[in-house]
Amino acid sequence: RQKPIVLVREANEAKGGLTLEDSWHECPEELREGVFDGRHAIDWHRIADFQKMSLKLIAEQLLLASPQYASTHNALPLYFPGEMSVDMLSFDQPVCLRFSLHNAGAGSVIEELASRFCHSLSVAPCSEAPLSDPSPRESGSESGAASSLTSATPRREVFMLYLRSGTFVGDEAHGLAADLRSARAACVHVLAIHENDPAQGGCAFSHFLTTTPEDLVE
Repeated sequence: RQKPIVLVREANEAKGGLTLEDSWHECPEELREGVFDGRHAIDWHRIADFQKMSLKLIAEQLLLASPQYASTHNALPLYFPGEMSVDMLSFDQPVCLRFSLHNAGAGSVIEELASRFCHSLSVAPCSEAPLSDPSPRESGSESGAASSLTSATPRREVFMLYLRSGTFVGDEAHGLAADLRSARAACVHVLAIHENDPAQGGCAFSHFLTTTPEDLVE
């Protein structure tokens, strides 16, 4: 019988997680087309908030396969009771999000955040202006030189650290570590964003415990 299939991929390598390509190779050849073609795999997460998203996506696929919705809906967005929409989120004061030009990929993430909070969030690389500057340009441009961070500022400043497989590795590692040390010395709040998509360099969080300079681990 042609029963509906929902693909759920273990995202944690420590729990046996594999890439979708590896799972495809493990699957018997005669079943691959019927299992994988035309289907998007849902990542299964164990962190509570991410796990809720996984559960919603699984439930949506189950409902879309049911007689009530199969012929009338292509998508069925779900929510948990009391869940807050991103449209309801805002900052109670202006925030300037700073990032290191040596943190590959950070600029793209910051641009996405800025597009969602365009009225209350400005962005600037560390090299663009010291934290004491009241008006850093609102730009996601990844061009500039060494960082200059100080602690005095009339607005809230946050240093964003984007974590993926290449973070603190290679030629940019020294520059990134220097920018992060400057931010910590200035008592700037550090926001760490962990990439979960393997296609974008996502990896297990434990990886960063081996690549991050010892004085920055804590």
